Amino acid sequence: MTETQSLSPKNRMWLWIFATLLGTAPLIGILFQLARITEVPLILTFAPAVLLGPHIGAETALRGIYYLMPVQCLIYGLLMARSELSGTQKSMMAGLLIAHCVIAVRAYAVSGGVLPN
Repeated sequence: MTETQSLSPKNRMWLWIFATLLGTAPLIGILFQLARITEVPLILTFAPAVLLGPHIGAETALRGIYYLMPVQCLIYGLLMARSELSGTQKSMMAGLLIAHCVIAVRAYAVSGGVLPN
């Protein structure tokens, strides 16, 4: 039995929340550094932000994407935290993975591998 399996669902929920809060900024920073070489990892990781960013009323499409990146991380983290309480971790992870893959393919097709200015 691993350490996380011995935790209660409530503690695992808090673990997801804290991990999301602590991991969002480094993830975005690492992907911004990778974007100096190619923007594809940034587009694929933050696909919902890439699709919705130009439509949220920011001054530029890229600024809208920047605003939505942490929001996307928080939404994913909170969905996984909620699944810990309900006991649907595997199905939630599978659902998020499938949905994100479909959105990522769409975002890559729309963006052509380049973030809008």
